[in-house]
Amino acid sequence: MKHTFILPDLKKILSDKRFWKPGQMDSKNGKKERFMSQSTVPFDDFILEKLEIKRGDVVLSLASNHGDWAKAIKEKGCIVDYTEFSKYFIDYIKKRIKFRKYLTKDFALIPEKPNRYDWSFSYEPVSGKRALPIAIMRSLLNKKGGIIMYYDEDQPGKSKDWPKLIKTIAQTYRAEFKVKSEYFEAFRHQADNFGTYKKADKKFKVFIIRTNNTAKNKVLKDLKMLKMLKINNKVCNHLDSLKRLDNLKDLFLDEFTKKVEFVSKEKK
Repeated sequence: MKHTFILPDLKKILSDKRFWKPGQMDSKNGKKERFMSQSTVPFDDFILEKLEIKRGDVVLSLASNHGDWAKAIKEKGCIVDYTEFSKYFIDYIKKRIKFRKYLTKDFALIPEKPNRYDWSFSYEPVSGKRALPIAIMRSLLNKKGGIIMYYDEDQPGKSKDWPKLIKTIAQTYRAEFKVKSEYFEAFRHQADNFGTYKKADKKFKVFIIRTNNTAKNKVLKDLKMLKMLKINNKVCNHLDSLKRLDNLKDLFLDEFTKKVEFVSKEKK
């Protein structure tokens, strides 16, 4: 007997790449100049407390861009690995900021194994309906979980999609989550005056998902299923994984999902 599920298409997700460079970003009209930093630059003495990270925690900074938030977390006493898919950023940051490791990785592929990190963290990552749901799934492999955040000023896509993203993954894997607004001491780009900054006067939106052993085991099983499905769309076991992954389908753009047939074995 056949059943059909709509699942994330890992092959398509991983093939959709953008090679951004420092000081440059992609737009609908091609490349355009941007600030040589992230959209905000933090200088908050209580950054760890507000993010609910502890001094000494090992943090995997995802889609780290110009590295301002990863640097601030490191300077407050955490061990931080910097990751970016773009080798241009890796080369740029290596010359400017000392991190434990520099990883040229798509954040849909890390962390690879359980308990290597306390947290995955990312400030204003893109790919919200492509790779980000997989990255949040993988953050449940950590000792504590995952954190994403954005500056709560003009983020219509993130304000619409991220609450559903965190809630759906938390409910699917029986994890705890929190969404909160916090003031952080930070400088913000002035969009109408390129190259200048002002103090950030709006709150930041922070999304925290906390893991447990049950969640880790389920994520490991589902990641294995996604890897298998890169090769074959017909599967005959692990119905529980298929149901969980199907539950995530609305977190992805249709172009990054695929139909998969489940073949159940008839009882004789």
